[in-house]
Amino acid sequence: MPARDQRHPIRFTGAQTIRSVAEARRALAGALAASDDVGLDLTEVSEADVMFLQTIVAAAASARVRRISFTLAGPPGAAVVDAVRRAGLGADPFWSTTTGALP
Repeated sequence: MPARDQRHPIRFTGAQTIRSVAEARRALAGALAASDDVGLDLTEVSEADVMFLQTIVAAAASARVRRISFTLAGPPGAAVVDAVRRAGLGADPFWSTTTGALP
């Protein structure tokens, strides 16, 4: 079995919507398989929808079960913050613990 990476950063950019959710799911699954420490960079996401957010929340839940660190590498961009608010996900443990509180 290959060694797991120390830190596996994932950077999402541009529109992250239902059209790209399969690609996002593959990237997240690969990161969770490769590392015990995954960091998401969502600063340059220009558009996000509930499908993308649900994919992240599902990956975060999977990481918790597998005892993998799964956090934001920094504050999410405005498009992600807006999507989280519109979707009513601000109270979800991933968004509230990784950002402290959404701005």
